[in-house]
Amino acid sequence: MARKSTNNPRPKRRRAAETRRGRPKPCAFCKQKGDYIDWKDVSGVLEKVGEEVAEFSRAVKKRDAAGMEEELGDLLFTIVNVARFLEVNPEDALRKTIGKFITRFHHVEKRVVEGGSTLSTTSIEELERLWEEAKKVERKKSEQKRSI
Repeated sequence: MARKSTNNPRPKRRRAAETRRGRPKPCAFCKQKGDYIDWKDVSGVLEKVGEEVAEFSRAVKKRDAAGMEEELGDLLFTIVNVARFLEVNPEDALRKTIGKFITRFHHVEKRVVEGGSTLSTTSIEELERLWEEAKKVERKKSEQKRSI
């Protein structure tokens, strides 16, 4: 991935042995090399996410299949870097999100059927309203668990 010019200070080049407490661990590849480039803090990585979203959007507008694949890969890689900085396991986060999606989808599907309709004949506005309803139900259950 070529470095793109940004207003961010240039990422710092660090030796793995120089990593200090509070800094994210380098990726496995970088650890193996013993040398890596990193941002000073998560704000630089978050700005990079914005850049990658813009590049992906440009590829989508052009309908450039190869460009979309490349830019989506760059975006996903950058998101994983955010997770590394925040010490969040990206696989666990994605699994939890998929679980939430399935739960919400089942809620929407159930409510649509209760209303005597189908997903394909229900307006996007109604589906969105039911999705938001599912999120509220989910939050309420989560708050109840925390208060126990």
